[in-house]
Amino acid sequence: MILKNKKSLSILLALTLLFSMTIAVNAQTNLTSASSQSPGGTIQPYWAQTSTITIGLSFSGSKGTLSYSVLGNSGTTKIDGVAVLERLNSNGTYTEITRWTGITINSDYLPWNATYYVSTGYTYRFTFTCTVYRNGTTETIPMSYSNTAY
Repeated sequence: MILKNKKSLSILLALTLLFSMTIAVNAQTNLTSASSQSPGGTIQPYWAQTSTITIGLSFSGSKGTLSYSVLGNSGTTKIDGVAVLERLNSNGTYTEITRWTGITINSDYLPWNATYYVSTGYTYRFTFTCTVYRNGTTETIPMSYSNTAY
């Protein structure tokens, strides 16, 4: 009976240690904003294929400017992307306004920008999903940024 209790205690202790472990995640965030009307952000996480991603969504009245860039690590041969602009609804869901597909470059750097006219008084979310190809592997990274058109 004592042996069974020791075994149960050991298993319980092992499970407790397993579930109480913390996992460290390395990331560096540098969000910058020229003004409340033209925010943008640079996020520099520690990914395997990607060095730097910059995303921005700004408005001047109803004119929206969307910008994105990704820099792959040395050896990157191709970057693909899909951009989506959505509007926040009063119930908290998003409605897709427009989508850009077929964004691609055979290089380690992909700059992209677009202009799109929207209705003022709404919050919009710009999502860019890129796939970075490097040394026979791929890394897919979705990034989003939200802002309100006044």
